[in-house]
Amino acid sequence: MLTTVSDLSLLKELLPDWRLPQVVPASKDGRLSTPHSSMQESNCAEPESVGITKGKQEQIENYLAAVQNLLDAEDAGRLRCYSSNAAPRVFAGLRRQNFDSNFFGFEVGRIEPLVVAPTERWTKVERRDLESYLKALLQEAAGHGFKQLSAYCEPSDFQLLQALSLCGFVPMDTTMRYELNLGEWAQNKRDHSACRQSNYKTGSPTASGIRELRESDIDALAAVTAQCFLDRARNINRFNSDPQFLETGKLPALYHTWFKNLARGELADQVFVSQDSQGRPLGFLSVQLPSHKPSTLASGQCGAIPMMAVAPEHQGRGIYASLLKHAFDWFISQKIETVELWTHISNTPNHRVWLKAGATLTYTVHCLHCDLRQLQ
Repeated sequence: MLTTVSDLSLLKELLPDWRLPQVVPASKDGRLSTPHSSMQESNCAEPESVGITKGKQEQIENYLAAVQNLLDAEDAGRLRCYSSNAAPRVFAGLRRQNFDSNFFGFEVGRIEPLVVAPTERWTKVERRDLESYLKALLQEAAGHGFKQLSAYCEPSDFQLLQALSLCGFVPMDTTMRYELNLGEWAQNKRDHSACRQSNYKTGSPTASGIRELRESDIDALAAVTAQCFLDRARNINRFNSDPQFLETGKLPALYHTWFKNLARGELADQVFVSQDSQGRPLGFLSVQLPSHKPSTLASGQCGAIPMMAVAPEHQGRGIYASLLKHAFDWFISQKIETVELWTHISNTPNHRVWLKAGATLTYTVHCLHCDLRQLQ
């Protein structure tokens, strides 16, 4: 039923009508990929769709270039794309998650991209064809040795969500993207009444200042990271909610590794630490410049906060808000106009602080996993 394709003509045809995700597909090493060339040099012709804005046009070209990068990869994480005559309005790819596979010791894959053209009215035939396509894709993934497969789906795409569920996918996580205009935030900060309304705290009974990360902080903050990310009550994520990952017993080590990669500069440009009066770290926040990853935003000047954590015993005392204020000032000093944050739906304190800062919720997406061991 499925046909392996090496060109992106069908994907290009479907993209103008599809709501593009706010992230570019990850590269072969697990980090975000950089397009082959700038938008002006791209060999992608303009979509034949009326009403495509300049921002959407740039997103389409960035997305196509990132997918092409993955198709051209020569390592085990390269992308394989599939189409089907029986489901002509569906385009999907299978990609190995290199970091996950190597860390956990079994093959982990992802369906990405997964594009289903919207339709005003789904017929029984269309629903059946989409489900058949997805089941064939699962068989294809199992044939490549994958033991687990993930897929992402917007809450509004209920037909795809239902089809994934019928094929054995289980919801694991929901993430939300916030975006903050730093110029507007700085203007509000200059207004003392606006600062009071945003309820920013400049310190806490335990925090005495913010500084850059030190080598001596790494072990303590790696432990804080594991504490926070293992807490499903506040921070449910696709790792701590999946039995396949849990049964390995490797999650504490995973979160330690995340922070140590962060400290080495692999995932961020800078890490800020909140300390007590003795200089001991209470929590941290990392910052990432646009040059560290491509942005699909029209401005191309979007900074990011890839990871943060505050020791559980010091939470609720304004430490995160103070770190965030420090990070916003740092981004402004770097001439960054906009900053984004991806956070889990269960992390209520994050949502509260960003909304009080004036951020806008721009995107929400579900992550679903399927255990493929039953197919092998």
